[in-house]
Amino acid sequence: MKSFKFVLLFVLFLLLNTTVCYYIDCDNGDDDNGDGSLENPFQTLDYVRDKIELAESDQILILAGCTTHLTKRWYIGVGGTESDPLTISTYGDIEKNGKATITGGSVTILASGASHFVISNLIIKDTEATALSANNANHVLVENVEVYRGHKNCMVFTQGSYVTVRNCVASVCPNNGIYFGGSETDRISHVIVEYCLAENVTANDGIVVHEDGSGNPAGSDFIIRHNHAQFCGEQGYDITTGVDIILYNNTSYHNTQGGITLGHSADNVTVLRHFSRDEPTQDTAGAIIVSIPTARVAYSIFVGNSYHMSTIPTDSNVENIVFENNLFLPYGSLRGATFDVGAGNFNLGVYNNIFGSLDDQPQNRHIRLMNTEISKFDFNNNIYWNNNPEDTRQFLIKPDLYDFVEWQDYFDSDSNYTNPEFVDLLNEDFYLKPNSPAIDKGLERGLKEDYSGSKVPCSSSSFPDIGAYEYCDVSDSDNDNDNDVDSANSLEWNLLILFFLIYFFI
Repeated sequence: MKSFKFVLLFVLFLLLNTTVCYYIDCDNGDDDNGDGSLENPFQTLDYVRDKIELAESDQILILAGCTTHLTKRWYIGVGGTESDPLTISTYGDIEKNGKATITGGSVTILASGASHFVISNLIIKDTEATALSANNANHVLVENVEVYRGHKNCMVFTQGSYVTVRNCVASVCPNNGIYFGGSETDRISHVIVEYCLAENVTANDGIVVHEDGSGNPAGSDFIIRHNHAQFCGEQGYDITTGVDIILYNNTSYHNTQGGITLGHSADNVTVLRHFSRDEPTQDTAGAIIVSIPTARVAYSIFVGNSYHMSTIPTDSNVENIVFENNLFLPYGSLRGATFDVGAGNFNLGVYNNIFGSLDDQPQNRHIRLMNTEISKFDFNNNIYWNNNPEDTRQFLIKPDLYDFVEWQDYFDSDSNYTNPEFVDLLNEDFYLKPNSPAIDKGLERGLKEDYSGSKVPCSSSSFPDIGAYEYCDVSDSDNDNDNDVDSANSLEWNLLILFFLIYFFI
């Protein structure tokens, strides 16, 4: 009887588990006589698109190394479940033969609120429309997907929630790389973009959170981390809508109009541990542009021979902006001011930054304030330095130019004009020497990690250092040789472990 019940349960499981895998082998498959099984695969993705009505949790698997051509856009309207998402991926030996490739038509998810999609381990290129898009889809994972030469955008996501784009490439698309768009309803929210490369976007931006054409915003909770954007026609990271956004540990290089722009309806954006080099490449704006109500930029490094390095445009929608523990290091003859602030009535805090230079070329300005209303501005505990020590008149409060002593009549009473003493400036080692005047001279700002991930403060002092790197006296405090100062608790725990090892094994 028990055996009979077990058989019934097993049969019920098989009936309920209706997931079907459709296999595609471009060389050995057969659309006319195949059934899509692993033993008798189809030959083309066109056949699956035209002849197969996908059901919930189905899987479409294309053989590694195979190139399949879509003659038109493929619309997918059904999803999966949390345990069995609808999946489009590569099967076989990817390491040996490479990912499967889709060309021609684009892959489009029109989900109408359906959930659980995985698109992974594919190359999509030379498409006649946006290569990969999802509209009103929830719980979408796009992972290890490379997109090249999409007709308009590489990837587009609108509406829906819980979208993750991980370890992807978006390259040589004319409009945008990885784009998240606003909408009137069901605004896209809870997004993670990580370990992606956006490059050679010819007209616009690399990684984008943007209003739609009617000015409708995106939703909230975006985490954009560990990405790189380069050679884009506008910005590397265009964050112009959405609320509660974190950009963490990203890099940008040689983007035409700058590395990051924060504008329009975006708000409450935090930029941490960003590295920007040689941007913008045209005389406009800055490496980072901030024109939103609330933003914080901390422990980031901006290096380059460009225009402004940081810009708050005139008449921006700015209320409370903070820059803290950043490095601003131009070289050559910077064509604009390192830190440029337009006119407006807002709060601005600038703390624990180093404004320097990589060479002895005269800089235009360290600071340019085009705002005659400066009572809400607070600059303090910063270090300013130019390797040409005679060139100190680098502070402008419209319309007058000041040297550092005169500047201190307005700001920076606890700041210094002095060499910050980097370990090796010429080779861009921006750690601090033991004799650096930046050590223990910063304001406590509640941040717990520096640019490298070392804890803040790193010394026995209760004050952080000025700049992007904390100085850690490894010889005195790093007992476990991890280049970080050990806390009393960790030392006690190590001693306790050592005691038990000695007690039980000796």
